[in-house]
Amino acid sequence: MNRREALKRTALLLGVAASPAAITQALAQATRPDGHRYLTAGQFATVDAMAETILPATDTPGAREAGVPAFIDIIFGQFSTPEQETALAQGIENFNHACRTSAGAPFAELSTAQQATQLQRLAGNEDEETRAFWRRLRQLTLLGYFSSEVAAKKVLNYDPVPGRWDPDIPVAEVNNVAWFE
Repeated sequence: MNRREALKRTALLLGVAASPAAITQALAQATRPDGHRYLTAGQFATVDAMAETILPATDTPGAREAGVPAFIDIIFGQFSTPEQETALAQGIENFNHACRTSAGAPFAELSTAQQATQLQRLAGNEDEETRAFWRRLRQLTLLGYFSSEVAAKKVLNYDPVPGRWDPDIPVAEVNNVAWFE
């Protein structure tokens, strides 16, 4: 065995020995026990409740089950500019303040009916900053949901190994087409 081969084997041996510990540590640091990493607990609770109100669980999984709040948390912490982070944090704070004023509690603590009412008010708000916050949160919710594995397998027409290609198939013959009608 030459020196190069010995170094390769040593590196491989050390890599295999260190990998489980490194992976465990990285996974432990990925999220806090309460499910978020970058947003504060109050911000995460609001985002969680808003996402679940936008896409609630019915006969299909909701936003919470698809991991949308954690997705928004990662987008907020890792892929947003400082201006976007500030706008999202301020939007959440302003929205919770409006909920406290009109309904007596932060959004996450309201009943389902009250949450729906508050989101309708938010969507109809004429203030440009408020509308931008609403658009951003709604877009992130939809993006997180429809790019999740849960939605791909349980909501969309997921076919991991497609069969043959048949042109000109009537839409009614395709699986999961209720949303076309």
